[in-house]
Amino acid sequence: CDAQLDIVTVNGGEPEWTNVIGSAVVPENQIYGFPSCQAGTFGSSTFSFNEVTLNTGVQYALVLKPAPGGDSGSSLAWRRSSTPTDPSNPYSGGDLWTYNLDFNDSMQNSNLDLQFNICNTSTCTNSVATYTPIATEYMNSDYNSENVAQVFTASSSASSFDVTLELATCKSN
Repeated sequence: CDAQLDIVTVNGGEPEWTNVIGSAVVPENQIYGFPSCQAGTFGSSTFSFNEVTLNTGVQYALVLKPAPGGDSGSSLAWRRSSTPTDPSNPYSGGDLWTYNLDFNDSMQNSNLDLQFNICNTSTCTNSVATYTPIATEYMNSDYNSENVAQVFTASSSASSFDVTLELATCKSN
């Protein structure tokens, strides 16, 4: 499935799931496909944003979900930290969140974080925000049960930037 990455506002550390300030899509053929739907390796997928402004010191959330119109049996895996390989709560600028589509409810996971790298489009010598875990565990995002998000704090302002995530995709049928 194609991957959609939304950037949403954050209130009190929690993503405001429906307050989307920017969105980008990466086609399925540009996402690493894991064999037999068993993630363990990931590929870099880059989402480009040109009309969204991130302000220094402000929290936002990256929300990953399958793009509309895809195969309902498909899912996306986003690399995350795992204790004891990684320390508990390794990224201090925000937390991993899940959104349950069946119950319209979100849940914070304060001891784990998802991998991400946000760079100004012109040069990536200075990241806006970044975190890469040691572990190769993952969180799934799919059409039927849940979406996942990582809250981050922008360390510098940006209005044209790329977000690179380590992802894998699977078609279960």
